[in-house]
Amino acid sequence: ADQRLAEMAEALGDPWRLASYVAFKQLHERKQKEFLALWSEGIESSDPLAAHIYQQNRLGADLFVKDRPEFGKLIFWTHFVLVAAIFGRFGVRNPDGTRAVYALCSHIRHSCRPNAAAF
Repeated sequence: ADQRLAEMAEALGDPWRLASYVAFKQLHERKQKEFLALWSEGIESSDPLAAHIYQQNRLGADLFVKDRPEFGKLIFWTHFVLVAAIFGRFGVRNPDGTRAVYALCSHIRHSCRPNAAAF
């Protein structure tokens, strides 16, 4: 791995977001597309929390790159913001403290068309 990533994680002051992005980049391209598809088109207009999370991540990334331009080309910041937003909106904390995104579980709590229903 690029040694600058460790320096960038420290500079960000929030290494879990960078770790999430690095894990995302290790996925097969098809899986990356599936993951990014969790941030469906129009989600920001239909989900105020998602919009807020995305805006905060976008603003934070923009300010970070402005302050630390040496990291500007190290990663693809558009995907970094989306990965952070997906984890922020749909991620769950596992019992061991790690964070994860589950394709079905994370959608149960907000879907107009739930994955399961009980009557």
